[in-house]
Amino acid sequence: MSEYFLLPLASLPFPHIDPVIVKIGPLAVHWYGVGYIVGILFAWWYAKRLVTNA
Repeated sequence: MSEYFLLPLASLPFPHIDPVIVKIGPLAVHWYGVGYIVGILFAWWYAKRLVTNA
């Protein structure tokens, strides 16, 4: 019965997304690298906000 719910998902096309955002010479910036940086900056901002409000 559960395979009937997944059947429409099988027909959805999956877009090919390049893992490299920007390539400048030998340096390539990847999506996961940007994700790490954004996560670290958000955690730093959130920790700073918690310490300031405490």
